[in-house]
Amino acid sequence: MAKLVIDANRKLSKINKEIQGQFSEHLGRCIYEGLYVGENSDIPNVNGMRTDVVEALKNIKVPVLRWPGGCFADEYHWKDGIGPKESRKKMINTNWGGVVEDNSFGTHEFFELCRQIGCETYINGNMGSGTVQEMSEWVEYMTFDGVSPMADLRAENGHEKPWTVDFFGIGNENWGCGGNMNPEFYGNMYRRYQTFVRDYDGNKKIRKIACGANSDDYEWTQEVMKACFRRISPQQHGMMDGLSLHYYTVPETWDHKGSATEFAEKDWYKTMKKTMYMEELIRQKKDEEVCKYIDELLNSRGLSHQGIVNSGNILVDGLINYKIPYMKSLNIDFQAEIAIPFDLKWPEDNLCIIIGNLLDNAIEGTQKLKEEERRIYLEMMLKKDNLFILIKNPCMEQSLMKKGGHFFTTKNEEGHGMGLLSVKRAVEECQGSIYTNVENGIFQASVMLPRVENKTDQGRDVL
Repeated sequence: MAKLVIDANRKLSKINKEIQGQFSEHLGRCIYEGLYVGENSDIPNVNGMRTDVVEALKNIKVPVLRWPGGCFADEYHWKDGIGPKESRKKMINTNWGGVVEDNSFGTHEFFELCRQIGCETYINGNMGSGTVQEMSEWVEYMTFDGVSPMADLRAENGHEKPWTVDFFGIGNENWGCGGNMNPEFYGNMYRRYQTFVRDYDGNKKIRKIACGANSDDYEWTQEVMKACFRRISPQQHGMMDGLSLHYYTVPETWDHKGSATEFAEKDWYKTMKKTMYMEELIRQKKDEEVCKYIDELLNSRGLSHQGIVNSGNILVDGLINYKIPYMKSLNIDFQAEIAIPFDLKWPEDNLCIIIGNLLDNAIEGTQKLKEEERRIYLEMMLKKDNLFILIKNPCMEQSLMKKGGHFFTTKNEEGHGMGLLSVKRAVEECQGSIYTNVENGIFQASVMLPRVENKTDQGRDVL
């Protein structure tokens, strides 16, 4: 166990906006009807793109969009999606329902969509069923500014100037639907295919992305890295600029994912908890070369895989690190002392509710104060197998009232105190106790969770 003192104002790294990127997949109505309805549709559109959807994507400031996504990518042949729409080849979407698609949404349409959104572009190349020549010609078609067969073809199809391709994925999910490849085979194929993804414009580098592992398949990462790093200089970083990691977060199981719109508070925290497993997947060290590559790649991008809170407990670190940027944006001075082990035996959904709501209530309690008065102190300690949580923040005492033994804000009895009621219920489920009081303008909440007699590890659900 280590004791940590956290300074929320100390900047350690930069989180690239691309982490919040999106991908568009030929699944259901995502592309057709969802994004693209065609120029002659009664649905309001600009060049075939739904106006309402484009505006929604602009509002959430999508930084980068990937296409074609999913298993579809390794069956997609780009030449079928260019030229006059009436003459484009139809294709069977064998991955999603066996529906017939008319290829009216293709390369030109994708770049038009990204233009309207104002985002970077991420093209996923077909390694699974496509050829090196096919991929190479696609890059030439999209990015070469000059006289060439593919550049001439692009001009004939109505777009004289090249586009910018920011990212290019060499295959997708090649351990599964993208070819059922072994990792060493994919690594060698990646080396071959990426060779012909040319940077025709030296000022517009295409960042090449290799297909990473399925969840916690560390062997895939290890063997792909070995293949890509063999007999090349370290400065080439395995001839790649990024490695994708495929991990899907659902609150329950893959077969019973739960509703995206109707869920309880515990379901939300379950989802957040499983999302935090990504931290472990990134930091897991199985091979020296892999770790060296990841560290070099992060450093070259001005990043760090170390979070602001790094107690070793993924759940706690994830929750607090998620809140810190928000607190910083509100000019809240956040300090914390945490001394907890990697493995906490209490139910993780209850811990999420307790920690998350305590922080949320503290944040809300500081908002009526002057900026220089806003501060929050959090302490978490394990003593004799009992977990103690203490949180303190200044507040305006006159804005608080007690009802039924619980604090509420006077402006809205359904507001500030509801989080504390959720905390109380979660604490009681753990057979613990909670004490709250206000003294000298300081609100304090103390939680004690007693020692868990049955220390059977609950484990993690990994998809």
